[in-house]
Amino acid sequence: MTLTEAEFKFDSLQKFQSGFGFCSEDTTGVIPKVEYDSSTNSFIGFTTPIVDGIPLTKHYQADTFDDFKIIYSTNETAPLLNVHLFQSISTEDDPTNFPKPVLLSAYGVDNKFTAMDILRRWMHIFERCLDKDVRIIGFSTGKFYLYNVPLKCILIVNRCR
Repeated sequence: MTLTEAEFKFDSLQKFQSGFGFCSEDTTGVIPKVEYDSSTNSFIGFTTPIVDGIPLTKHYQADTFDDFKIIYSTNETAPLLNVHLFQSISTEDDPTNFPKPVLLSAYGVDNKFTAMDILRRWMHIFERCLDKDVRIIGFSTGKFYLYNVPLKCILIVNRCR
């Protein structure tokens, strides 16, 4: 599986038999560096722009060295990596078979996003998984404080049903 920065690999979910699982999102520190991805003709390692909670793919494309110099001088290299994983649950037919987690997406961030961005991103992930006949039964996160707000919103909505 080839991974492109900020691109979600929802097609990789179709190989799961149970159709149910958990998603996790967490951020970890990285040594900031910029690299060229020849498969997408873009530079990776900068802070990925987030629009309505969704990271933009192939955002830093440059056709000339002057284009790259402008990108490099006007954008921040990402000090953090945001990662999304999907963990399928075991089926009733084979309860001892624990499927391996799947990396859905990874991209550089600077933690300058809002709780609403996170909630929109989770809704996007949930809906795209449903399109692939995969049902997310829960989200898991690290200890970053902004993740608490979307989790509380989801809990409140579930209590009202």
